[in-house]
Amino acid sequence: MMAVCRASKYSPIHSTWELQYAPSSTQANKTAVLLYVAKNGLTLQYAHTELRNDLEVVLEAIKNNAWAVVFANELLRGNKMVMMEVVTQNGMLLSYASKELQDDIDVVMTAVSNNGYALCHASKKMQKNKLVVIMAVSNEGCALKYVFEDLQGHFGVVFEAVTQNGWALEYASNRLRKNLTIVSAAVTQNGHAIQFALKYDIQIVLSAVSQNKKVLPFLPEKFSKNPQVILTALKNDVKCLNYIDHSMFQNPDFIWSILNMGILPSPRKRGGACINLIYKCRIISELCIPTSLKNMLFMYLAFLPN
Repeated sequence: MMAVCRASKYSPIHSTWELQYAPSSTQANKTAVLLYVAKNGLTLQYAHTELRNDLEVVLEAIKNNAWAVVFANELLRGNKMVMMEVVTQNGMLLSYASKELQDDIDVVMTAVSNNGYALCHASKKMQKNKLVVIMAVSNEGCALKYVFEDLQGHFGVVFEAVTQNGWALEYASNRLRKNLTIVSAAVTQNGHAIQFALKYDIQIVLSAVSQNKKVLPFLPEKFSKNPQVILTALKNDVKCLNYIDHSMFQNPDFIWSILNMGILPSPRKRGGACINLIYKCRIISELCIPTSLKNMLFMYLAFLPN
């Protein structure tokens, strides 16, 4: 029994941070340090300098927590086996890899497959590599920001990016921001992407407002005042009334269309006509529009069948 206790004198570890206050002899003891970093990789920072340059210790630490690489000796950040383990857990830690490994396709592909934004830490050569770029933007579309300019104008790359994240349209070339297929894919994913489009048609606008009600203020007047566009947005969310140009409420036919399309919700519980009317009036009263327009809506609402 005593023999077992001696063999495990560094275990159990009551606190994974005890190594910080341990005597220097313990901080330099490989067996002890291995036990500590296996429980908490970040305790590697309190290990003796020689052990922070020890491959076995560093690997044990980063298996527990990839951020332990921050405390590893700089030479080990150039070790492919170490960095492959690190970027498998956290692609953004590619920033701590050596310049050589930031140019290594295996390491970079592993990093961007974990986090597309890791592309910003890759070498210029890797940012021009189409396979690497496609892997990055399929993981995070806005990684298109860090892509070599020529590939920001590549249809396949950009389509992959905007399909994953419509906001990526911001980083596409001007030519592709005019491409209706690309723009349509972007606004289908995120209606707000339409603000980055340089060309679009009514169908794309309808798709955008269906996806995101807050798109209306970003549209040019010919679309923001288009009844079809507005009614499509309202079908998505009645609160789109907050974003409609107030001049539209001067058109009685338009107001009648809004109220007659049944967009104002009814109470979940069944109630009489009076309860239904009161509920709809409450919805109107909560809208962020001028009182005069609210009064107009109340007036028209009174003429609708219950």
